[in-house]
Amino acid sequence: FWAMSQGNFFEAAVLVNEMVAIGCELDVVIYNSLIDGLCKMGELDFAREMQVLMVEKGVDPDVFTYTSLIQGLCDAGLLDQAMGLMEEMNAKGIAPNSVTYTTL
Repeated sequence: FWAMSQGNFFEAAVLVNEMVAIGCELDVVIYNSLIDGLCKMGELDFAREMQVLMVEKGVDPDVFTYTSLIQGLCDAGLLDQAMGLMEEMNAKGIAPNSVTYTTL
């Protein structure tokens, strides 16, 4: 996505929503890129909405999805929520990687 490469994650999110609305199937890489960018911008609620959307569309979050969200929560000082997300990740059988642990 050109919008994401230019740092315009809101425009990219609108595009993703439009693509989903017309029936395009997006993969985990596209969702992860968008979620990571939104987290880096501090748009954590919007990032979580994208995670919910991806699950609704049958795309399973992976370690990169969770690590981006955990990083965003830690950056915002929301450590309890970050730990809760780590627990959710473990409950779903997604193993944290070294980046996930370093983030916490």
